[in-house]
Amino acid sequence: MQSARKVRKMEQHLEQRLQTKLFMSKHLQQSLSLLTYSYEELLDCLQEKAESNPLLEIDFPLPHPGNTNMTEYIAHEQVPSLETVLLEQLASLRLPAAAHAELLYLVEHVTEDGYLQCDLEEMADIFSIPLEHCEKQVKALQHFEPAGVGARDLQECLILQLRDCQEVPDYIAPIIKNDLELLADQQFWKLAQKYNITEEDADSCLSLIRRLKPSLRADHERYENTYMFPEILVETIGQEVVVQLQEKYFPAISINEVYQELLKDHGENHYLKIHLSEALRLKSGVTNRYETLFRVAKTAVEYQSAFFLGGKPLRALRMRDMASMLGLHVSTISRAVHEKYIQTPKGVLPLKSLFERGVHNESQEHVSRSFIQLKIKEIIDGENKQKPFSDQQIAALLMLQSIQVTRRTVAKYREQLRLPSSIDRKERKNRL
Repeated sequence: MQSARKVRKMEQHLEQRLQTKLFMSKHLQQSLSLLTYSYEELLDCLQEKAESNPLLEIDFPLPHPGNTNMTEYIAHEQVPSLETVLLEQLASLRLPAAAHAELLYLVEHVTEDGYLQCDLEEMADIFSIPLEHCEKQVKALQHFEPAGVGARDLQECLILQLRDCQEVPDYIAPIIKNDLELLADQQFWKLAQKYNITEEDADSCLSLIRRLKPSLRADHERYENTYMFPEILVETIGQEVVVQLQEKYFPAISINEVYQELLKDHGENHYLKIHLSEALRLKSGVTNRYETLFRVAKTAVEYQSAFFLGGKPLRALRMRDMASMLGLHVSTISRAVHEKYIQTPKGVLPLKSLFERGVHNESQEHVSRSFIQLKIKEIIDGENKQKPFSDQQIAALLMLQSIQVTRRTVAKYREQLRLPSSIDRKERKNRL
C-alpha cells in the first residue's frame, strides 16, 4: 500500500516537472519569436492573437496597419518578400536553437538579389563554431527556395539553379564555373576543344543558361516592404547621449476583465484557462522583447557615443562582445537587432549598423572598419599625387600606426570608399 502511494506520488511529481518544462519551452519559444519580429510584424502578430483570443485586449496606437487613415505610413506587401519566404522555410524546419540561430544569421545576410554576403570567419567567431560548420550551414541555406538563393557569386547561383533542371550534361557546371566569359562571347569552338564536346553542345549550353536567373530580385522587388519604424529614439543633450523606447507607439496589452470575473466564478473552465495562459504568456513575451531590445540598443548606442556626439568613426563592436556585456547568448543579440531601427540625429539607422567587426592593434584593442577606412582616406588625401601610395604601402603605413591589415583588406576598404587605385590616382605632369 505504501509502495503504491510512493509510485503515485512519483508519477505526480514527474508529471508536474514535465508540465513545467513544457510551459517554459513554449514561453521561451514565443519570446524568441517575438524578439525576432520587426515592429510591423509584431503588430500583425498581436492583431492575429487578439482576433483568436477573447481574453486579449490590445490597444493599437497610431500608426497601425489596421487604421485605414494611416496608409501613407505603410507600404503593404501583396506577396511575401524574399526574406519572408526564407524565414517561413526556416521556421518550418523545427531545428535546434543553435542551428536555427546560425541559419537565421545567414538569412539576414542574403541580399535583395538572393546572394549571400556574409563573412564566414566572422560568423564562426560569433557562434564559436568551426569554419567548416559555417560552410555546411551555407549549403543548407542553398537548399531553400527559390533555387539559387544563398549563392556567393553568379557562377554559384547558376549552378544551384541547375539542380532543378532535368538531364543536365556533366560539362555544363564546369563551363559555368570556369569559362562563363567564353560562353558569353559565344566562342563555342574553344569550349568544344577544352571540354571535348561539339560546338552544338556548347550552343545548347548557352541556351540553357539563358533560361536561368542571374538575380532573384525580379520575383520579389515590387512587393518588398519599405516601411521602417524606429522603436528606439536617440537624442544628444550636451555631451550626453539619451536612449529611450518610443513607448507611445507600442500597443497596450491587457486581459479582459469580464472574462477574468467569469474565470473566478468558473475556475474549472478549461477554455478560459487555456486562453488566459496564452494571453499572459504573450504579454510577458512582448514585455521581454521591449526590455531586451532596449538593453541591447542602449548599450550599443552608449558604446558608440563618440559617433553620435563628435562624428567620429564607429568603434569595433561584435555581437559576441555585446552578448558578454549583457550576459546574453549571441543568438539573442542577433534576434534583437534583426529588422530593428533607431531614430538618431543622423537619421533613421538600422540597429545592426552599430556593430562593426574590427582588427586587433598591438595593444589587443579592436579597431573598427570605419576607423581603418578613415585612416586610409587620410593617407590618400595627404599623398603625393604624382607618386601615390600602392595598397601595399598603405598597409605598411597603417602598420606604423599599430593597425595590422593586409594589402587585400586595404584594397577592399578603398573600393568601399570608392577611391581609385594608385594607377588611376596618379597625376601626370603636363608636358611642354
